[in-house]
Amino acid sequence: MQKGYNIKVYNLAGTFQAVLSPSIIMTGVSFSETINGGQGELVLKLKLPFNTTSIAYNNVIKVFESDTENAPRQIYTGIVGNIRRVNENSSEYIEIRVLGIASALSLFYYYSGAYAFNASASQDTTMKAIIDYFSTKYPGLLSYSGTSVEAGSSVNLAFSYDKCLDALKKTADTSPEWWWSIDNTGVLQYHPITGSIYATTHKVKVGVEVDQVTVEENGEKIVNKYMLKYNGGTYTQTDATSTTDNGLRELYSDESSSINNVGTATIKGDAYISANKNSKRKITIEINSKYDIESVRVGHFITVQNLEYSISNLQIRK
Repeated sequence: MQKGYNIKVYNLAGTFQAVLSPSIIMTGVSFSETINGGQGELVLKLKLPFNTTSIAYNNVIKVFESDTENAPRQIYTGIVGNIRRVNENSSEYIEIRVLGIASALSLFYYYSGAYAFNASASQDTTMKAIIDYFSTKYPGLLSYSGTSVEAGSSVNLAFSYDKCLDALKKTADTSPEWWWSIDNTGVLQYHPITGSIYATTHKVKVGVEVDQVTVEENGEKIVNKYMLKYNGGTYTQTDATSTTDNGLRELYSDESSSINNVGTATIKGDAYISANKNSKRKITIEINSKYDIESVRVGHFITVQNLEYSISNLQIRK
């Protein structure tokens, strides 16, 4: 399948600057994307003059892929953090390092009437408030919708000079059985790990779309007794079955500076035990270009066929 990549360039205010054609891209397009975070670094080597002004530090980069079966679709959004200009043997090019758009949330602190304050609301309400505040400084970069952020539980959290990204993590961390991400278009996603609204399943076959599968089973991080200190006391949750099967595995966490009541501590403690009481499987799947790899996103689910080992409807985390 023939693929092409167009790069659209905007300034931080959202004003369109330029389109960089596929012919100037001297390297492949490669980046990571992780659950409970966003897209990683993208490094591009571009055949542009040494003194080009087509692209600048702090420009917003949007990468679009198109092929014989799909119309152009956005696969990456980031901010230019570094530009390297090279003149080598009379040949000129520039190399840019682009940080995934989620990194912009680390530019300044979350403010709600003060930098140190308490917030009592559902996780989704607080997370949307963080995006709303970010958007007062950088309009149009990040957003959410009624289906991208699902309703969570009411929690009471303390914020004190937390960067917007840290505030987002702190809020989502109260429910380990949910996940969040800033996706390829800059939209906040927040969903239960069961998938719910965001549930999309990819089916791939070993020997066809799948070149390699590795499975690592690990019980080193099992926790079946979790002691969570909050502002006012300590909440303890255990799992008897896991203790019988694996022996006692304890963990103590002091979150008295951020969790203000036993209700919030209970939500996090119960969810933490549920998520960590059993051993984990880390499965790495290498999918080739016979599959529509641009359609694969974190939070989606995947089933591997033609394999005498069950990999069915498992969530993609990276």
